[in-house]
This record gives sequence, C-alpha cells and structure tokens, in this order.
Amino acid sequence: MAFASSNREGDAYAIPRPSGRIKLKETSGDVASRIYAREQRRYQRQQERIARVNGLPFPRPRSRSTSPLGAPRTDIDGGVDWASWSARRAGNRKQRMEEEEKWMEEDISRPWAAWEFSHSTGTADPTIPARYRTMPSSSTFQFTHSASGSSFTFTHTESYPQPRTAFREVHLSGGVAPSMGSMTPEEYAQWLREGFAGLQNRAEMNERERRRWEQTRQEQERVIREEQEEKQRQRRERRAEKRRTEETARIVEDGKSAKRARYVARWKAITTTGGEIEETNITFDDIPWPVYDTASIDKPQVKEFMVDMARQNGEDVKKTLRETIRAFHPDRFFGRILPRVRPDDRERVKEAVESCSRIINALAGEL
Repeated sequence: MAFASSNREGDAYAIPRPSGRIKLKETSGDVASRIYAREQRRYQRQQERIARVNGLPFPRPRSRSTSPLGAPRTDIDGGVDWASWSARRAGNRKQRMEEEEKWMEEDISRPWAAWEFSHSTGTADPTIPARYRTMPSSSTFQFTHSASGSSFTFTHTESYPQPRTAFREVHLSGGVAPSMGSMTPEEYAQWLREGFAGLQNRAEMNERERRRWEQTRQEQERVIREEQEEKQRQRRERRAEKRRTEETARIVEDGKSAKRARYVARWKAITTTGGEIEETNITFDDIPWPVYDTASIDKPQVKEFMVDMARQNGEDVKKTLRETIRAFHPDRFFGRILPRVRPDDRERVKEAVESCSRIINALAGEL
C-alpha cells in the first residue's frame, strides 16, 4: 500500500514544512561553554585596557581548542569510529595530560609551595599524590561491642563537602569549560571571574617572587664579587708590601755591606806601613769601629756587626772576634795608633777603644 505524497496541494493530510531552523534546548554544558568563552573575552579585554593605560605591550594568548582530538568530518573517518568509546577515552586522556601540563607549568616556579588548605597562596607539588593534597571527603567510625558471647558493630560514616577552587579549573584562554554543577549562570560567571582573578594574583605573586629571588641572587653575586675583589686587592697590597720590604731590606743590606767593606779598607789603610793615612792626623770618624752607627757603640751593635762580618767572609764568628780583639787591644792600639790621632779626639778614641775591647771579650766568652 502506497502513501500519498504529503506535498500535493489540497491534500488534507499534508504536513507543513518548518518555517525556520529547529532550536534545540540549551544544555548546562552549552551554557557553561558560552559563559566561559564570554568571561574569557571580558577578562582579556580588561587586561588589554590595563596594559594600554600602563603603556605595556599585551600579547594576545593563543586560543586553545575545546576539542581534544579535533572534530572529524563524519562519525566514521579514515576507517575509525570517532564516536566509539576508544576515541572518547583517548580524548579524555589527552585532556588530562593538557591539564597536568598546565599545572606543572604554573607550579614550576614554586616547587615547594603549600597545599591548598594551608594559609599560603601557593599550589601543591604535582609530584605529591592527590590523596595527600586534598582533605578527605568522608570519614568512617566503627565501634564493636562484645558482651555475653554476643557482639555488634556500630558504623558511622560522615561526608564532607569538597569546595571547588576556581583558579584551579579555569584557563585564561581556550580549554574545556568547567562544570556549572548546581550554580546558576550568574553564580557561575562570578565564580569564573574569581578564578581569573586568582590566576592573575598567582601570576603577579610568582612574578614578585621571581624578582625577589633575582634581587637576592644579584645581591649574593655582588657580595661574592666584592669579596673576591677585596681579596685580590689585599693580595696585591701584600705583594706590593713584600716588594717594598724586600727593596728596603736590600737597600739596608747594601748599605751595611758597604760599611763592612769600608771597615776592612780603613784597617788596611791604618795598619799598613806607608799607607794612606800613616802620617796624617787621624780623627774619630777615620777609625773603623766595629759598628754600623758610631753614635752608639754597645754590645748589640757590635754583635750584629761581627756576625755579619763572619757570614760575609764565610768564617766562624769566634775567628772574627779573635781578629777584632787583637785589633782593639788597648796596649797595641794605644802604642801604634793613638799617637797619630788628633789631640782633640784622643780622649774620645781612648774611651771607645776600651769599650770595644770589653764588649768583644764578653762576646768571645759567650760563644
């Protein structure tokens, strides 16, 4: 039996064609996606206005696809049933991976941040299992009573509502819209705004912390650099001081060496027959005294001079002292040299010779 066409004019059973597109009822997921996209655009415009007022560049974020795998042209494309449970499972797995990457990127600058129920505003370490990062959703209490061979167990389970944290579920651009749950569209929009504000506050806080760590690092590098420069300066000063000390010691030693050479030369000139000053009037300063400074002829001065003379000649100090004892023996000196001393200096020379003789004999007795 054939049915008559419903398009024939004048047919009593003709079905009228729809005047426009069929509007399906909007689901809660559609409402959430629409409000989510609207609030993302509003937040981006707000941040762009703030950046323009402050004269800062505002890079527009790239939109993220809400479809994990991308919508195929048909339900069956390339021999794959995209509507099957395998495709849905793959899409859910990719969505979870994207969310984990997002949290890892946000938490990379705060690896030891506090948990969400702590007083800190940081995020949890992604390596810590979720059961240790969240409060328990329920608790169970059991009580067992035994008496007269009978027992009974009382079990009480109490559930705790788990509050949702907006900034953990929202994205600044793209992404899957969080579930509305039991919220109204107005409450959902306000909840999204709080989440965006939380993300912004976290970003600002992370930036402040990064700057603080950068300042701390620069300060530490400055302190280390100053310490190294100070150590280098001290080393340069020590080397310069060492060079000055060595130069001063060299000059002093050269002066002492010249005085010892003069001491030997003057003794030869005085004691040699027909010498340079044999027939002249000898002054106090012409006599070679066994000291570097004739202003003070004392035991330390004579000892230093004798030790240096022995070291210069490569001789024993006792041998040098014996030769000096013969040179400054009072009887020998007064008989051979004192008559040639100028009369004004004779008394002074006599006292100095007697003092040198006593000091040299005392040193010889000590060694």
